[in-house]
Amino acid sequence: MSKLFASEHFPMLMLIARICRVLAWVVGIGGSLAILWDGLVTFSRGNPVADNLGNLVGLLWVALSVFSLIVLAEAIRVILAIELNTRRTAEALERARE
Repeated sequence: MSKLFASEHFPMLMLIARICRVLAWVVGIGGSLAILWDGLVTFSRGNPVADNLGNLVGLLWVALSVFSLIVLAEAIRVILAIELNTRRTAEALERARE
């Protein structure tokens, strides 16, 4: 699979896909830890129900953000795979004509 994306045609798109994947991990881990920390602090103050509702919304937002970043990265990879397959097919057809 790594050879498939070793193409030199669109290096910036592959860089963007990698950055999106790294950001998804950073947002997922960092956001989850921040929400967990806030939940622990809120619980220790004695009003867990009202304030933790905001943490639940925050957790959903983090999940949506991670999902969006991963989908973007995978969409870029799929588009590049389609382009590479199209290029290889065109080259094979050219060789077959000769």
